[in-house]
Amino acid sequence: MSTGFVDLKELVKKSPLLATIDLNLCVSCKAVQAACGHRPCPLMKALDLYPKMDTKLESVSDGSVFGPSEQIFVGSSGYPRVLSGPMTDLHPDSELSKLKGDPSKWTNLSLKEIVELRFDLLRGKQSVYVRPDKNSKSQTIQTKLQELSLSEKPVEIEGNYVGKVSLQSTLNAQTQPMGPSGNLKDFALTSNPVIPKKVDAVLGDELKASDQLIELHNNDFNVYYLQNIFSSGATGLNVSKKIVPTRWGITAVDDLLGQDLIREVRNFSTINQIEVKQGNYLGNYYTLFMFPGNFTFENIEAWLPGNIFSLANKANVSIDREGFDRKEIMTSKKKTYSHQAGGYYASRLSLLKYLHKIRRQAQIFIIREITPEYTIPVGVFQVREGMRLTTEAPSLKFSSKQEVLNWARDKFNLPGVNYFKMSWAFTSTKIQDFFS
Repeated sequence: MSTGFVDLKELVKKSPLLATIDLNLCVSCKAVQAACGHRPCPLMKALDLYPKMDTKLESVSDGSVFGPSEQIFVGSSGYPRVLSGPMTDLHPDSELSKLKGDPSKWTNLSLKEIVELRFDLLRGKQSVYVRPDKNSKSQTIQTKLQELSLSEKPVEIEGNYVGKVSLQSTLNAQTQPMGPSGNLKDFALTSNPVIPKKVDAVLGDELKASDQLIELHNNDFNVYYLQNIFSSGATGLNVSKKIVPTRWGITAVDDLLGQDLIREVRNFSTINQIEVKQGNYLGNYYTLFMFPGNFTFENIEAWLPGNIFSLANKANVSIDREGFDRKEIMTSKKKTYSHQAGGYYASRLSLLKYLHKIRRQAQIFIIREITPEYTIPVGVFQVREGMRLTTEAPSLKFSSKQEVLNWARDKFNLPGVNYFKMSWAFTSTKIQDFFS
């Protein structure tokens, strides 16, 4: 598996279809929307990501597999009837095994190590209705998936597979890499789930999913754990519970937790000086600007030429924002879904957790430059963790915006692009200016 810069000519050799499509579509599609009209994504198909599999994987075909599992996956294709199932660890004794369920512990891993870690998980697939009350088999499957996802420790499972295991990888900017998968005839939990008492109590209350997730988040349960149980359909009012495709659930949890934090952050005092922090993770370089003032949020994504999703040799820069509209201020909710998709909400969540921790609010302006170093899409978790690392960096402090401009002259990879002119927070001194 190559981890160097992406070579378009080599990719075209592996997937000639790439030569016939508009590569400018890739940066907005990110291998999720099939904007070019082709499934699976011809760009992702061209990546050579198959690590060597040992005989343990080969033995799964037409047989059984045993191993620990702490994650589930729910697809979106065919909704409301989708493919879902457990992810079984094929190499539980490996050095990276203890890290597999918690991406917040992956910050010292390379892209190659993250992909190989994920490819150690065998994804089982069974067809279920998202509202399992329509089908008793779906209900049985959902119950097992919920028990698995609620456990704070891996659960041993036994799965009976039908046919050959597929080595076709699934890669996009939203979900973590998916490696081998197979069709499950059935599976059973062979050890008892360890469900935290707080989780059992909160989910036992007849509350909306948002209220339950916020309560658990306030009690320091990991966001990745919350995404997993939300996807399993374990949260919410009994009458409305349903399985949620993993890709949708990731952003939904980031968004609703973010909305709750915005409501709290707006009650804090503002910072009293301009602060700037910088960080990087997996070829994504972040610059965080915090200006004194009531909470607003602006996020720039700058995909540099030669990146995995900007192979057309053209930079793509976009900005999205919230908090500059009366309705957004009153509701603490963004009016429209971000065109930057999951990355926007993941970045916002980590930023808000930081503001909540320091008990301050600020006008926020983030510049994320995605360089050619980011050769493999590994999911939106890398934005969440990249921004978390950035907030933990030391702050540079400035007394004026002009000082910021002087400092920033040589700090970015696209010197011809004036990021600051795109920012409403930077170009205006009063939020009232936006209501005139």
